[in-house]
Amino acid sequence: MYMFLEVNDNSSSGDKPYINILKKISNKKYSLSEIGIHDNIDLPFVMDENIIGLWKSVDAVQNIKDFIVNKPKITTLWLKSVCFNEDRTAVRAYDNIKWYDFWTKGVLIDKVRATTSAYDLKLINNKEYMFLEWKMGNYIYGGAKPEYYVFERCNK
Repeated sequence: MYMFLEVNDNSSSGDKPYINILKKISNKKYSLSEIGIHDNIDLPFVMDENIIGLWKSVDAVQNIKDFIVNKPKITTLWLKSVCFNEDRTAVRAYDNIKWYDFWTKGVLIDKVRATTSAYDLKLINNKEYMFLEWKMGNYIYGGAKPEYYVFERCNK
């Protein structure tokens, strides 16, 4: 048995729709914890003073080196901002949804999806930017290499 799934993902890449063909291999009903990629999220907390504060998304790129400050940006950024608090909590804001996470030095920890997204801070033209791995469905269920959300510091 096969399933044909039309994918219309032109939010960031501008690609034309395509068809994924999936073959049924089991009748078992799986839970989310049984499928996909899961990272080790049992990490000790290590403070990173440099990450504390609110970060606003400004772009999304395939690789960190692809980011150019003044180039036209993609139009749809699902993740609007991330706030890293001193108590290890982090809050991701989407349009009308807040997502509560944790962090430790170098990674944002998503306990619901059991992923750790590495972040990298860079100073470009005297502005602080954070590059955060985007580990959602393409990574978890498709095994794709994570892309990056790019954030600009709002406050410190």
